[in-house]
Amino acid sequence: MNNVVDLHTLSHQIHRENILNLKSHFFVQFRYKMFLINSIHKAIKANKKQKFSSKSNFKEFENEHHFNKKSFILSFDLFIKNSMEDHLACAIICLLHWAGNKHLNLININPLFLNSSIALETQSYMQKSSFSQELDYALNIFLCKSESLQEKIRNTIICLLVISYKNNIDISWHIRTRIKYEQLT
Repeated sequence: MNNVVDLHTLSHQIHRENILNLKSHFFVQFRYKMFLINSIHKAIKANKKQKFSSKSNFKEFENEHHFNKKSFILSFDLFIKNSMEDHLACAIICLLHWAGNKHLNLININPLFLNSSIALETQSYMQKSSFSQELDYALNIFLCKSESLQEKIRNTIICLLVISYKNNIDISWHIRTRIKYEQLT
């Protein structure tokens, strides 16, 4: 990950600003799970269709059109939206929203997350796995582990960050860009 993000603060911002229009009073545990499953499924599908974002085209388009709200939205729609990276960012944003909604403590996620037991377990598994299998693994960490909600969210985020790191995805940029897009639309 190129840029370190304070995920604890970000989770509260995402919840407060209602990024992705996840209405907390309607979003109970079942709906968060469904949104997470849907985002990961869409990331797998986009990967199979080779629908990847183009960060360079996005930035070039923005520079040519002298950044404004309309050009940012159009550029995002053309080069980022519905890409594999965008769906992966949405899955993490969903988890962060859920953490913010439940006032969960994510302070333990820091730049050293690569040394955590869940990260090492994920890296070991990923040595022989396809991208789809990696995302299935992340989802299984959330759905199958008998831990507290805080630990499930924390470990799933770490797993998704490790997957992003391994696949050279600047996920912090994609999260920030998706949040900005949601704020502008």
